[in-house]
Amino acid sequence: MADKLAVPVIRAFWAIDLPQELKSALGSLQERLRADLPPAHWPPPENFHLTLAFLGNIPETALSQALEAGRQVAAAHHPFSLHTAELGAFPDPKRARILWLGLQAEASLARLVLDLQQSMGALGLNPDDKSFIPHLTLARMKGPVPVHLDAPKLSATVQVRELVLFQSTAGPRGSIYIPLGTSPLG
Repeated sequence: MADKLAVPVIRAFWAIDLPQELKSALGSLQERLRADLPPAHWPPPENFHLTLAFLGNIPETALSQALEAGRQVAAAHHPFSLHTAELGAFPDPKRARILWLGLQAEASLARLVLDLQQSMGALGLNPDDKSFIPHLTLARMKGPVPVHLDAPKLSATVQVRELVLFQSTAGPRGSIYIPLGTSPLG
């Protein structure tokens, strides 16, 4: 009996990348928050993005199909705006594990996410099916801790014109995100 060769996989997710100015502003917000919070992992500003569909480990052979399906979904949606909102915590502020900055968007964002998730699911690339809450992760706590969400505000607007399929690889300082392809919105 012949051994099956392992199919190489990549850890992938669809996201909206953010402009450098916003990434820098988010880094400054992290610095202001750091002094008032318990020990945490603070992702580097270059990693900030809005995850739309986390695919997990997918076969490399499915990459071209995922990119093509993403292009089709993106082409069916118009560009839109995102606006920064309030700070939040998962699962809640009394026992926070993740500190995040919320994002407000037109209803078109929810439709885009649903279409993208359904398209990936049709390919057998079952995206994470958690409820979609648009947010940017600012910190990951080392354990559940209470946090106060009365931090300085960050007011910014982002024009969303494309989706990006990223590969996530582990690095010495945390995850490294490598863009694999972009899909412009209609």
